[in-house]
Parts: sequence; C-alpha cells; structure tokens
Amino acid sequence: MAVDYGNVADWVSGIASVIAGVGSVVAVIFAVRIANSQRRYDQQLRQIADNQAHEKRAHLIGEVIRLTAEIEAKIQEVYGRVVATSTFGDSWRKDISEIEPIRLQLESLQQLATSDPQLYGEIGRITREAVFVHDIHNKSAGLVGGQLRRMRDIMFERRAAVVRLLEN
Repeated sequence: MAVDYGNVADWVSGIASVIAGVGSVVAVIFAVRIANSQRRYDQQLRQIADNQAHEKRAHLIGEVIRLTAEIEAKIQEVYGRVVATSTFGDSWRKDISEIEPIRLQLESLQQLATSDPQLYGEIGRITREAVFVHDIHNKSAGLVGGQLRRMRDIMFERRAAVVRLLEN
C-alpha cells in the first residue's frame, strides 16, 4: 500500500493554520496581560488621587485650626488685658480689629471646602462667631470681658469640632 502525503499546497496550508492558531492564542494572552496592567495602573491613579484629596483636606483643616487658634489667642490677650485693668481703652479696639483679617482668611478658605459640607459648615460657624460687636458708649469693661470670654469659649468649641473632623 502506498501512503499519500498530500501535495505541498496542503502542507503549507496546514502549517499556516497552526501558526495562525498559535498566534491567536499569543494575542489573547498579551491582550489579557495588557488589560490587567491597565487595570492596576488605573487603580494606582485612583489611589494617588484619593491620597491627594485626603492630603488637601487635612491641610485645609490644619489651616482652619491654626487660624481659629490665632483668633482665640487674640481674644484671650484682649480679655486678659480687660480683666486685669477692669477698663478698656482704645488699644483693645485695635487688638480686636486684628481679628477681622483672620476671619476674612477663614471665609476665603471656606470656598475651598465646598466639597466637604461638614467642614464648610464649621468654617461658616467660626466666621459668624468671630465677629465682635461693640458699642463703647453702652458697655462696661465687665460686659466687654464677658463677651470676649464667650467668644473665646466658642472659638475653643469650634476648633475642637474641626479637630474632630480631622479624626474622621
């Protein structure tokens, strides 16, 4: 019996089909690897973005805490002077007026906190409570001291609330 091995065209066609099949499998393997590496890259980018957002929020909260403490310290300084002398002159007005630029800085920072409703609200409360309303003709040193003490206590409470936001 004679064995028929076919002609060359059949052999070339068969080998080409095998090579094409192997090439398809290799292409699928590379496509899966590329998709996995792209997925990991996307996860890394999301992680970096999350870290940057967290860092930005922490820095913003830190600045709010610093400015609130600065207002609190200025109020304490004036309060100490009013209590110690039982009088108040024009110098305390100048000292109290130094709170306004700090308060305005807080208002500016509030615009950066629009994506964080809790922080936005706390900054708003701080800026509202940091306004010292005074009428020198109708208030005694005791009344001014009481108002300053109340403001100082409120600033302490507001600063503690902002610190709690940082812990969340």
